Amino acid sequence: MYNLHYNFIVDQPLSSYEPSPRAFTVASASSEQLYVYGGLVDNFDENKRKLRTVIQIYECSTESWKELPTSGTPPPGICDCATAYSDHILYLFGGYDGKSCHASLHQLDTRSMTWKQLSPQHDSGPMRKFDCQMIHYNESLIVIGGYVLPSGELKSKSQFTENTYYYQDGSGYTNEIHKYHISQGKIQIGFPFICHDLVYTYY
Repeated sequence: MYNLHYNFIVDQPLSSYEPSPRAFTVASASSEQLYVYGGLVDNFDENKRKLRTVIQIYECSTESWKELPTSGTPPPGICDCATAYSDHILYLFGGYDGKSCHASLHQLDTRSMTWKQLSPQHDSGPMRKFDCQMIHYNESLIVIGGYVLPSGELKSKSQFTENTYYYQDGSGYTNEIHKYHISQGKIQIGFPFICHDLVYTYY
């Protein structure tokens, strides 16, 4: 843990429970807790690769971890999804399950530990992607960017050509931005800016 006041790293005491090592996990925080979801475990051995599907919580006051059971409709085992937190609600969008990308939106009520799917993925909705970013703003969720993989779902490629840099295999980066209106349960897709003269330099 990095102490901002004293400007140095503080070693953490070992607790009776700690999360297993993983990569590409996501985390979001309240003022007192850190919520961690997903991530790739044993990623150096393809035969042992698996994705975490549990919520693990770090209590800042006690410097300890805990894992609580959940109910409802959780997201699949994913990594590299977008996450945001507001008023005891944790939101997750997109992600990668090891084979394909997702574009569904879920929320976790951290008081009741109940999952709910707010929006399923569909062809007319946001692109299926991972490694994107999300914020909570003015009773809405705003998602931008992300990485898309080549698949049959890229029939929408022509729709986003000006906003996505595609490699020859059909994968690519996008600056697609969309807003989910929480109270209305509606998604608005818009393009406030476009990537012009996008140049990649390889060393």
